[in-house]
Amino acid sequence: MFVKGNLDQFRNAKADVQMFYTSSSWLKPPGVSQVYMLLIGGGANGTATQGGGSGAVTRWWGAAQHVPDSLFVSVSTGNASNSTVNYRGTGGLVALLTASGASTTTGASAMSSNFFGASGFFNSAAGENGSLTSVAAST
Repeated sequence: MFVKGNLDQFRNAKADVQMFYTSSSWLKPPGVSQVYMLLIGGGANGTATQGGGSGAVTRWWGAAQHVPDSLFVSVSTGNASNSTVNYRGTGGLVALLTASGASTTTGASAMSSNFFGASGFFNSAAGENGSLTSVAAST
């Protein structure tokens, strides 16, 4: 787990690491040669008898020349929402990568590779279903 705001471990390695905790724009740093993106979809709340499903996890790593200079990152706010990386195309926002959020007790589905996924190393893993084990309320 990376502590929010403490990126010294990466700066010492001369890496430009940017983490997004809210939706925001991303500008490709000058001179960058490689880009790694990790997206995590939101988990769900579950029900009274079953735990919530987990969100999907999508990763992409590749040459910076395949990445647009400006992207819009939409961050999951939890509770079954998606995380996406988009660029602005002629018809509006176009999703490059998505990590789906879970739906109540069912884990989120993995993303299928698209045109962008094929330009680097792409992997998307589905979320897990919520546990059926009941948890006794503490008093």
